[in-house]
Amino acid sequence: MISLISSNSLTACDCGMQSVPVAYNEAQTVVLGTVISIEEKITVMSPDVRDSIQKLRQQKFFSDTVHYTVYTFRIDRKIKADYVQDTMQIIVGPMRSNCDFHFEMDHSYVLYAVDISWKRGIFPTDKNIPYFFTSMCMRTTEDVELEMKLLGSYGY
Repeated sequence: MISLISSNSLTACDCGMQSVPVAYNEAQTVVLGTVISIEEKITVMSPDVRDSIQKLRQQKFFSDTVHYTVYTFRIDRKIKADYVQDTMQIIVGPMRSNCDFHFEMDHSYVLYAVDISWKRGIFPTDKNIPYFFTSMCMRTTEDVELEMKLLGSYGY
């Protein structure tokens, strides 16, 4: 098992990093992107949204108020993407873990991510911008040069 430590955090992540082919195949999108905006947000879930999520996820919310962070990325290169927009958002919710990436303004990252548009009821944002979830466990990295070489070596 590999421990990953973000340069932004002193807390180790204890998941095993996936290989490039596994991470690529499991991700819905893989892009090279640069952070252009970081917004701390608060929203209040409607009772209908809260109840449907509690039923779906089988977890109890202790508050209808949700604090989250929206990182907006300019997409510098689409490696695996099925949308036309030139920006995307990564949502980091209230249940942060030590495997969540702590992105920095104006820094570039190779993002391996999954779509979480179904969460628009919790995290309302611009419906024209695709938004996703990622973590260090999914192989997202700030070591752009190395990751781009690895992706290229697999023909991606």
